[in-house]
Amino acid sequence: MIVKAGDLNCGEISIVADDCCFRDLETDWSDLWQRACDSRFHQRHDCCQSAWFNCLRHQGYKLHIVCARQQGKLVAVLPLIKRNGLFRRSEYGFLTCLEHPKDVLVDRTVANSGKLQSLLSQMLATCAGRIKISPVRSGSLLHQFADSAKIVATPALNAHVAVLQDADLESFIRQTSKSAIAMERRSFRLLMREGPVSICLSKPDDDFDRVFGVLVQQKRAWLLARKKSSRWLLDDKAIACLQSFTKPAVAAGYAHLQSINVDGECVVVTLSFQDHGTLTCFMHSYHPAFGRFSCGRLGILAMMRNALRDDIRRFDFLGGTNDQKLSVTDQIVEQYAMEIKY
Repeated sequence: MIVKAGDLNCGEISIVADDCCFRDLETDWSDLWQRACDSRFHQRHDCCQSAWFNCLRHQGYKLHIVCARQQGKLVAVLPLIKRNGLFRRSEYGFLTCLEHPKDVLVDRTVANSGKLQSLLSQMLATCAGRIKISPVRSGSLLHQFADSAKIVATPALNAHVAVLQDADLESFIRQTSKSAIAMERRSFRLLMREGPVSICLSKPDDDFDRVFGVLVQQKRAWLLARKKSSRWLLDDKAIACLQSFTKPAVAAGYAHLQSINVDGECVVVTLSFQDHGTLTCFMHSYHPAFGRFSCGRLGILAMMRNALRDDIRRFDFLGGTNDQKLSVTDQIVEQYAMEIKY
């Protein structure tokens, strides 16, 4: 059901709250994604649909997808989910079970028209209760709206980004970590003593399922060894959601599942997504027995080298800081948690 929630001077705001109408949005949503400003892979209809049908729908959430149209054409989407919060207050969150930056999907013409702030205000006003959105990046459309509307935004984990001016990865890495390139060469030499070494990109067949399973197994082992937890990594439904989205994305060419293998065994696995000149390092893992070879960094550098062959110059390593990210990035992007009450 599409429920009319309000009117714009030149269009209409509506709420999509049921599964059938969500599916029916696919063509219009995908067209909007192509002409939106700074659209990312996690804003795609197939990504949000996978999260909903494979995971979130079974956890008691309700859809609240806010759509804006002008002359019948979809110009903005704010995909929210509704759940019961503390003290029985309504709380909203972006339609996702994964960890990545969040923003509204808006046609670039509308975003530059001067009406964006009013549009976002009306879209968010369809929510009764609290809206909690995190992480929201500095410079994003939602962050700009928060600034103009004087909405409180508290700091979240910073993100790390690398932007290469040319294809010379060695020069870039030496500027951030003088020892990283030497370490990479030494580690590969040591790995080759363990057996034949290969770097492979998995295809959406049985090999994909096997390598994806290794990625999850290694990542969970890493968390367990460090007595850490991850709300979605330890959730089998969330993992199934990620797998169901990633497999066709690999077939379509905008997702990459890369492994470094020693004697046929996956010792490093890296999952990345590509969109509009940016490669996002979404998740990577390594076999605990090969940790002494700095395998995590080997996987990242191999991923960057492969992307450079496709003329990718911008690499997004998402939120959180560690030595590995610091050695391959040159920019810090501030992130925030937005909480709005209506």
